[in-house]
Amino acid sequence: MINVSDITAAMVSRLSGHPLLLNVRDVVRGEYINTDPANTPWIGVYRVGVDYDPRTLGGSTTAWRAIVRIDIAAQVSDPSGGEETEDELELLVKNILIVVLEDRTFGNAVAAVTSISVQYDYQQSESATLDFQMATISLTLEVRTG
Repeated sequence: MINVSDITAAMVSRLSGHPLLLNVRDVVRGEYINTDPANTPWIGVYRVGVDYDPRTLGGSTTAWRAIVRIDIAAQVSDPSGGEETEDELELLVKNILIVVLEDRTFGNAVAAVTSISVQYDYQQSESATLDFQMATISLTLEVRTG
């Protein structure tokens, strides 16, 4: 079928060194989530899952559609506080989405981006974590196998 690692590698290649993301310290795939606020802005790319659907009747082994889900974790920190960190995170998310949508096939690694969602993660009741925030950008992608 397909190799999802090829897709995550294509995503890392798109994000690494892009002019909108030059201030990002690391763009990694399949690594542990960053826990060091000093190592931000930081981006991680992760495989979430893949579903296969036949595209023709009769059991053809080549005409399948794969629905691939990947997550992009984006982190920022700002010792000035939560408000500044939130603004920086929004800018990073915006820039990542611009890069993702510049080439919706990731250099022909996928057929299309079919959905995007963004979730935010931080402990609202712990003041020590308000200056270290993360967003998870979830992408659903369509890949044709034949």
